[in-house]
Amino acid sequence: MKGRTLILGGGIVGVAAFISLVRHRAATSIEIVNPGPIGLGRAFATTENSLLSNTSVDTLSILADDKDDFLNYLHGRGVPASPGSCVPRFYVSQYARDRYEQYLALARQAGIKYRHWRGTAIQVSKAGHGVYQVLLDTGEMVETDNVMMCCGFAKPIVPAYVEAHVGEKGIFATPYPEGALLDALPTLARVLVLGTRLSAIDSALLLCRQGHSVVMASRAGELPAVRTQLLRGLSGRVDKQQFAALDFTSPHLRRQLLRLICRSARVMRDLPLSRQVSRASNVEVRLRQEIQIAKRSENNWQNIIIELLEMADAALVAAGPETQKRALDYCWAMVQRYLFSFPLVNAEALLAFIESGKLKIVSGAPKALTAKAEGWSVSWPDGADEQIFDAVVCATGFHRPLFNVRPNALDIIMDTAQGVETPRVTSDLRVIFQKSETPENIWLLGVSSYLRSALVSIVYQGAVQADVIARSLSRVDVNELSESLQ
Repeated sequence: MKGRTLILGGGIVGVAAFISLVRHRAATSIEIVNPGPIGLGRAFATTENSLLSNTSVDTLSILADDKDDFLNYLHGRGVPASPGSCVPRFYVSQYARDRYEQYLALARQAGIKYRHWRGTAIQVSKAGHGVYQVLLDTGEMVETDNVMMCCGFAKPIVPAYVEAHVGEKGIFATPYPEGALLDALPTLARVLVLGTRLSAIDSALLLCRQGHSVVMASRAGELPAVRTQLLRGLSGRVDKQQFAALDFTSPHLRRQLLRLICRSARVMRDLPLSRQVSRASNVEVRLRQEIQIAKRSENNWQNIIIELLEMADAALVAAGPETQKRALDYCWAMVQRYLFSFPLVNAEALLAFIESGKLKIVSGAPKALTAKAEGWSVSWPDGADEQIFDAVVCATGFHRPLFNVRPNALDIIMDTAQGVETPRVTSDLRVIFQKSETPENIWLLGVSSYLRSALVSIVYQGAVQADVIARSLSRVDVNELSESLQ
């Protein structure tokens, strides 16, 4: 069903969608709605050389059938990288921008019309059979035949004890853009970073390298696991029979999954999982031990992550939203620690700052913040001494976009305070309007696909989704969407 296609969002998955539409000649016109330049999404729009991508080069191609496209781009620029390398993030945004411009030229050569709308989509409504109108926050209305929603993340997650102070001096709802954060800090500042996951680690490393002293705090006070690479194409390691026996509705799922990982992680080397991970309770000791395990290449679990991720995502999409939510609730702590593991080079830098006294990691969220003349006073729930900080940085992640469904419309909500009625989403990622059983020509991709595909977290996954949809649109019947999305 070739026709007009509108892409909502111009980050890296939006670029992947654009490229797929051009490659498959799947649209007569392509329009992108994005408030800023195309290809400069929040995740990779940085100029800091020290901020590395948390996933390997191998997982960052935006050409679904060429996993080496990003690697070849880097080699073309003289960057010494391998498939397992974690490179500075700005290379990813420059790559996305380069490929966007390349395929924009190809689109024009092929006679495909194109337009970039500067704004943010807030509603998609049905305007007739197979026709949609998309309302932008600028008040403009765009008509189209197909909608690919690549909205990315919404507002930063701000803890309740910080929310009342957002906008005040020294309080940052997000560490991005990092240049604005660094410019706002005094020399040798004392900074509290809220969070201990990937964005918090990036923030701490950036701040410590600038000479600031940092305390990282989260309820668990845990860091992600340490790895050296995250590669695609390492198949045949996960025991398919044992995977098929997993009960995603069982409260014992985590134990079943651990047994599967134990067995699968021994495929490459006969090394028990107990020797591939650290069981230390102290965060610094655990970090030090996991660095040594990674340096000895004994963390075989990292080589089954992508295969297991793809198998689990396909199974959970097929199982439906309720089973998916229950399974993730049972296993989320393990998913966070290992799926969102971080590179060895960053782990070593983090440990060096801990050992030098520049960085401290604590468990427990602050109870309250109080503005004082000398800075922000933080009180802790365990009765620990109050501490004074020059700045407090929320690195606790971002909300996912919310979608409110109505009989003939879908609202895109970035203000998470609003209540919503979540739409049903088919296994091929199409939205169904309220009081209807017919899937619309509206697809959710990348982060936006979480309503049906909650384990999509890596760039190449969004690129694969986009490619499958574009292939479908290049055919006569959109309902023949390939089962490979599942």
